[in-house]
Amino acid sequence: IRADDRQFEGRALTALADMALMREADPTRSRELADQALAVLDESEPGHLFDALRVRANAAYWVGDLTDSEQYLREQLAVARRAGRKDLESVAILARADIHRAKLELDEARPLLTEAIRLAEETGVIASRGRALLFLGRISLLKGHFEQAEEAAEEARRLFSEAGAVWAVARALNLGAWAAWESGDLEKAEKRFRESVKML
Repeated sequence: IRADDRQFEGRALTALADMALMREADPTRSRELADQALAVLDESEPGHLFDALRVRANAAYWVGDLTDSEQYLREQLAVARRAGRKDLESVAILARADIHRAKLELDEARPLLTEAIRLAEETGVIASRGRALLFLGRISLLKGHFEQAEEAAEEARRLFSEAGAVWAVARALNLGAWAAWESGDLEKAEKRFRESVKML
């Protein structure tokens, strides 16, 4: 098989693995397909390898195997750094911060968030900045910093609106609604929840 054919096969397997997880809710099949993709992909196309590692990490995360998920996220970060892709590096760091959030290791997540936001700002990718801020809002909400959560959610909403990412706008509105709810502003919370549901 020619190298470009192997890369195509790897991308196709990654897409099937993603579909198995997101559409079929079958993390076992997703893992199998992602492993097949990782067996043929190499760093000649780091973005495709990065994506296969993302799907593999997500499949482990879905079944609560955070150790396995974290292993693939470490590999993902290494691929991004070797390729000099700060945009991918920001995504990988954010995913690792999410592992800490899942373990309720919020203090460990914060420096990773700071780094992800810095990298996202350096690249100028609006959606990356929005994702980092959305995550900051989630951590702030868990820590009981409702005003900071609301500010982060609003800025993420603005960025996602600018990028035309409707689903992400709805997620930011949902986070802002929870921040308002926890702050005791039920009217604002209801308005945001309704707007989020309407968009979704």
